[in-house]
Amino acid sequence: IVPQAELAVLSAIPSYEAGRVDFATVTMGIVSLRQYEVERVRRRSEFHQAVAELEALIAQRLEVR
Repeated sequence: IVPQAELAVLSAIPSYEAGRVDFATVTMGIVSLRQYEVERVRRRSEFHQAVAELEALIAQRLEVR
């Protein structure tokens, strides 16, 4: 989703400069992109927290990417 949101913003900016979309459209695209990025980081953090909990339970290090 993040790459798609990024492309949407990157295409909205020239469209705004050409007068084809309004400023609110560009701004909403940027806000959406940032929200997706925050969500991605939050989920990755939750994943690593869960891995740490599992490692503590089994007293063994897990190989994760």
